[in-house]
Amino acid sequence: MIHQQDVLLRQIQILITGFSKLFDKEMPYTESSDPNNARLDTLHRRLIDLLNRNKFNEAENLLFEQIETDKNSYFTLALDFYSRLNSFTDEELNRNSYTREEIKEGLREISRLFGFESVYNSIQAQ
Repeated sequence: MIHQQDVLLRQIQILITGFSKLFDKEMPYTESSDPNNARLDTLHRRLIDLLNRNKFNEAENLLFEQIETDKNSYFTLALDFYSRLNSFTDEELNRNSYTREEIKEGLREISRLFGFESVYNSIQAQ
């Protein structure tokens, strides 16, 4: 089981890194002073707060409720969210009713929503 979790952890890191390089975005997400990004930055702060309080499911639900799929900056925010979530230990995830499989599935769903599922599949196949 530990080996499987290590493999999933690496697969998730590869997916996030692949998307980051493809879109030339640095992780972690950086808030801007642009007033046009106020809603996005507020969502970012709320997600960080929920993650810090180990409310993983609540944070992911918020992400999917608030995401705007016509703005790629939200995709970058989602990558940052899943990268941060992936940094928790297996024990922390399990203790809070969350798994690495759910992280990977969330990345797949975000990719699908933004029309990047074929990119997800290409990165995943490597």
